[in-house]
Amino acid sequence: MARPIKMTESLCREILQEFATALRGGRYPDGKISYTRLLTQANRKATLSFTEQAYLKMLMLVNGTDKEVGWHGLVHRAEDETKDEYIVTDLLVYPQEVTGATVTTDQSKYETWLMGHEDEVFNQIRLQGHSHVNMSCVPSPTDTSLYDRIFSQLEEDMFYVFLIWNKRNERMVRIYDMAKNMFFDTDDVTVQVLDGPYGIREFLSNAETMVKTAAPIYSYSGPYNGAYAGSYSGSYGGAAGWGNQPVKSAATAPAATLPASPVLVAAAPVSQTPAAVTPKKKKRKKKKESFPSYPAYGPYDDDEEDDTDLPIM
Repeated sequence: MARPIKMTESLCREILQEFATALRGGRYPDGKISYTRLLTQANRKATLSFTEQAYLKMLMLVNGTDKEVGWHGLVHRAEDETKDEYIVTDLLVYPQEVTGATVTTDQSKYETWLMGHEDEVFNQIRLQGHSHVNMSCVPSPTDTSLYDRIFSQLEEDMFYVFLIWNKRNERMVRIYDMAKNMFFDTDDVTVQVLDGPYGIREFLSNAETMVKTAAPIYSYSGPYNGAYAGSYSGSYGGAAGWGNQPVKSAATAPAATLPASPVLVAAAPVSQTPAAVTPKKKKRKKKKESFPSYPAYGPYDDDEEDDTDLPIM
């Protein structure tokens, strides 16, 4: 559930007052005091909106290869900042070496690629995403370690989005918004595709009204004779219903073939220790090479198998 990232003065006072009230009204025959206060805000929800271009690019990356792929997203807040809405306008693929379960970047190549962007683009890089091919979208320990390093260096006016997507259209979304002091987890985030020239959103909305899930059909045969002798035939499509899709707009998104890309190289990952993270770019001086080290994203260790043959971080 959505929850504050840090304790504010007003929240501290509120909790202290509640605790004092609980103390005065409680009875403690065992000599112990127990007090629990959830910080979640169940009614606070966020929206992650993709432009058609950004969404189609992501589907191509996920569905167009049998390897994991990592990407950055250009993201900004919606104009109405009273809404917790974040808009992904484009995706960028950085230099990486990939396998079916890992993404590894070379720090030097990554920094060279990163520093090649203009400030306007650089300062909108607020999303780190990668695919999990046919595996579930549960973050690996390597993923969560990366998230923690990026989060630790976010400044007070920043936000950052972490995303995992697989071929089954399942997803994991985490949004840290320091300015609003809010953390949104997957169940708190609605993912949608914005209206655009291709009419994807309207097409999927119309398709939803036309496609219905078939009801299961049961048939029985054979005499009873004190024992059950029957059979089940038919199909049960409840799990594939439109309402159960992680992202409604992705239900009939076209499969695409990922073209060969010079930045994707299928190779055994090189074990390395990711460098420090500097999410926000300051005004650059004359020498770009003076910019401090930015993160090397990888390797992701996303499988659930024994890691004997995988690189050890």
